[in-house]
Amino acid sequence: MRSFTYLFAIAFFFQTMLTAQSVPFQLIYGEDDSQEVAVGSVQVADGSIFMVGNIDSDTTNGYDVLLVKVSAQGEVIWSRSYDNGQSEFAQDFILKNNEFIIAGESNQLVGFDKNAFILKVDMDGNMVEFSLYGVPTLGEQFQGISTTATGYIACGYISSTTGVGNDIYVRHFGTGLGDSWEKTLGEPVNDISMSVAQLPNGNFALSGDRRVDSVTYNPFVLILDQRGDILYEAPITSPYNGGCKNLMVGADGNVLVVGEMATPTSMAFDIFLSKITPEGEVLWTNYIPSTDASDAGFAFCEVNPGSLVVAGYSFNTAAANTDIVAVSVDSLGLEVDRKYFGGPGLDIAYDVKPSLSGGLLISGKTSFTSNQDAILIHDFLTLATGTTTVKSPIEELILSPNPIAPGTMLRMPEEWQGADWSLIDVTGKKMGLGTVNQGVIIPELPFGTYYLQLKKGLKTSVGEVVISPN
Repeated sequence: MRSFTYLFAIAFFFQTMLTAQSVPFQLIYGEDDSQEVAVGSVQVADGSIFMVGNIDSDTTNGYDVLLVKVSAQGEVIWSRSYDNGQSEFAQDFILKNNEFIIAGESNQLVGFDKNAFILKVDMDGNMVEFSLYGVPTLGEQFQGISTTATGYIACGYISSTTGVGNDIYVRHFGTGLGDSWEKTLGEPVNDISMSVAQLPNGNFALSGDRRVDSVTYNPFVLILDQRGDILYEAPITSPYNGGCKNLMVGADGNVLVVGEMATPTSMAFDIFLSKITPEGEVLWTNYIPSTDASDAGFAFCEVNPGSLVVAGYSFNTAAANTDIVAVSVDSLGLEVDRKYFGGPGLDIAYDVKPSLSGGLLISGKTSFTSNQDAILIHDFLTLATGTTTVKSPIEELILSPNPIAPGTMLRMPEEWQGADWSLIDVTGKKMGLGTVNQGVIIPELPFGTYYLQLKKGLKTSVGEVVISPN
């Protein structure tokens, strides 16, 4: 196993009732002479991070599902792969009831038979269940999965029996047999679905792409009732080619969609965002402009109400390369901040989620080496706090002298007078707190490394403190 972790800076942040510590890093994970990709990640309460993806199989010559457990500092704890005798591709996952529920597609190594699958794995990496869904004469795939009030729901596509291409395939898994159902939806053209989520009223929003002519696709959103029947349809109409990559329900109860779309000024893709009501009305569609090269949004998250972060790929003019991009936008889809990550080749992010520390977890694939590797990034962006306002990111606090003896005062600059301070150990436990009055008196604590956090208004700064006897 090959893995590299690049630490960016010391920038720790503590959140009340959470004990995880996080530092900006890039973890590149891969086996020699193989291909890996991460489709998503999640951080759990103890601070550890789980990355889900795919890896070349050395037993079946196909792909296997990959699960990697990573520390909050970006170090690999363990990794597992899962094989069902075919070639399996994970596309999306959720964590529910202490189980990873992974959705994707399973392909025969010889001939054609593609089935959707659900793989369940416990928190220790043990396989709990592997189930296939589909029939021998058609091809099925799950692209997205989401939790519901009574279980979970997955969506994707199935080979069409009445038209051309594919139709939408959606299946709900409940707590009992009576709660489960499946639906095939679509028109006599190629339709696929990419993401699905439950609305506050119990209905479902489903996003996808539909072919509108011989070369053009447009994204759309369907509002389904609680049994999967269509209530409303919201086409995101454009004369230009485009597609939807992901969907979520925002804090205001509306549906948000992210993807890629050509524009009048660039036939290459730009990232687009749309907002749709639960009744299927498209409120707005905005673009995040970049260069004339191709850009796309594959995933997004709402860090705070009205504060979104989009991840995907974009052409980085400074590096003259297509890199992973993370873009912070406000509640109208207007850009606030962006960062690029990746190696010398094509790099793509497929997922972004908030970390427990107030930062972001970004996962995808990169080409730092001659192989395609999975990448997991933890970093920070300037975030929107409303339509147009922003808050400052966490800043690094440089402390001197350092190391320091217990009982010594660390004097603070004028800008931090009156700030709240906390001293946190490496497990995330608060070991002291107070208000800055000229400085901070370091408590009588065991020798070792701690982290001093200062907060004043919207501004946060964190630095490392080493307590030593000298």
